[in-house]
Amino acid sequence: MNNKNIWLVVGIIAVIIVIALLVDNNQVSKLGTIISTTQPAESVICVDPVCFQPKFLTCTPSELRMPFTDNTTLQVTVFGSEYSKCHYTIKLIGSSDTNLEGSASTLNCYMPFEQLSSNVFMHLLGSDKEPGQEHIKKEQDKLEAEYCFKH
Repeated sequence: MNNKNIWLVVGIIAVIIVIALLVDNNQVSKLGTIISTTQPAESVICVDPVCFQPKFLTCTPSELRMPFTDNTTLQVTVFGSEYSKCHYTIKLIGSSDTNLEGSASTLNCYMPFEQLSSNVFMHLLGSDKEPGQEHIKKEQDKLEAEYCFKH
């Protein structure tokens, strides 16, 4: 093998290494973006629905912690937009500050933005259980079953 061929092989290997490093750095950058979206950004903590509703409906990172029933606390945490959907969790916390086992309200949700509405918000608070709200509850139960899962 002559000198030109050796330099040609070395040059090709160098180009391959540079391309591999660029692709690898791009993948690391994408991974950093994915990881950062699962962390709640600067969020507002609310203790009543009046504070929380506009933040929930716009999928703004925030948290609602309010008394619920029988020494329990309702905690709804909005993480923001992930995968073009609004990511939020719903937890019912007992008096010892632990999740209640088997609670149907311990959910991880990825709701399409076009589905976020005051009906979804009122469903979180249990307001659609009132007489005359059965059709709203049925619709919201269906959305919850489709976009939320227990974790």
